[in-house]
Parts: sequence; structure tokens; C-alpha cells
Amino acid sequence: MDCGGSAGSRGTWFVQTGTTSQFGVPVPAPPEGTFAAMTDQIGPTSTILYQDIAVPSTPTVLSFDLYINNGNIAFFSPPTLDLTFPPDNQQFRMDIMNTAAPLTDVGSGVLLNVYQTNPGDPPVTGYTIVTANLSAFAGQTVRLRFAAVDNDEVLEVGCANLQLRTPVPTLALPMLLARRVLLAGAAVWKLRLA
Repeated sequence: MDCGGSAGSRGTWFVQTGTTSQFGVPVPAPPEGTFAAMTDQIGPTSTILYQDIAVPSTPTVLSFDLYINNGNIAFFSPPTLDLTFPPDNQQFRMDIMNTAAPLTDVGSGVLLNVYQTNPGDPPVTGYTIVTANLSAFAGQTVRLRFAAVDNDEVLEVGCANLQLRTPVPTLALPMLLARRVLLAGAAVWKLRLA
């Protein structure tokens, strides 16, 4: 993964281990393994973590664990990643992007907004699982973009356990019942033959 962001940013994404952020703020341990990617800063920041991926031609689901600590302040989610946006820009978003779009694009270059904080969201969450179906992008190369902007107060965002996987098909209830009836019938037939 690569990092980017705005000129003048006073923070970035770090490799987080243990239970403190880069600058010593208490955070939960990574949910699986020993590492998470986490933002931390000492002043206003707009920082981006991104990776271009080839989406398999089979049905594909993206999942990752997300932690947010926005202290006790409100989220502000204007349509920009500019850290100088007046009066407030305090948000996190994860997008599936066109690889030709600028890293900071929040318009037509966003193919799918997977997650975005909004005013009224809880300011602090434990690690929770976020998922998105990427099947619409089968066979294409897209960009995964994790972007955090804060010009109000410190915003720690942790991302871990990023996975692309093929969903396991589930049988509908009528199919399960029909399968049980067939198996039970086969078992009775076997007993009669014995």
C-alpha cells in the first residue's frame, strides 16, 4: 500500500502494534495478527492510504476491520479531502476508485463509496467489520482508497484484516428442506435394502 495526502499535513498512516497509537493515544490492539494501519497526527491532516488491485473474475467481496476514534467531537463530511476546508472537515471514507482519477477525487472518480463517516455518527467505535461486494468490477483493476481528514481535533482511524474473498453460496431454506427430505428418503431406502 502507498500513502499520499495534502501538502501541510501533520500526520500520516502508521503501522500500529499494541494498544497505543504512534503518538501515544490509547487504542485497541489490532483485531487479528499483530499489525493494523492507523492514522495519527499532531495537527491538521489529510492523509490517504491506497492500493491498486485486480478484481478477480469470480464474485468477490472486500472486507476489513475498521476502528474510529474521533474523541468527543462531531464528524463533518464535506465533499472534499482538503484539510483547509472552512470551517470543519473531520471525516474518514473508504472508496473504490478509478485508477486514472486523482487520489483526492470525491466525484466521478469514485466508483463505489464503501464507508463514510457522517454528522451524528458515534465518535468512537471498536473494530467493526466493513464489507462491500466488488462483483460489479470483476476483471478490472481498481484502487482501494482509505482517506482521513481532520482539521478540528485528532482523528485515529485503524484498518486491519483486509481481505478479498469469494462468498460461500448459501442454500435457501426450501432447498435445505428438499435436500433433507431426499437424504432421509435415501437413508430409508438403504435400510430397506439391508
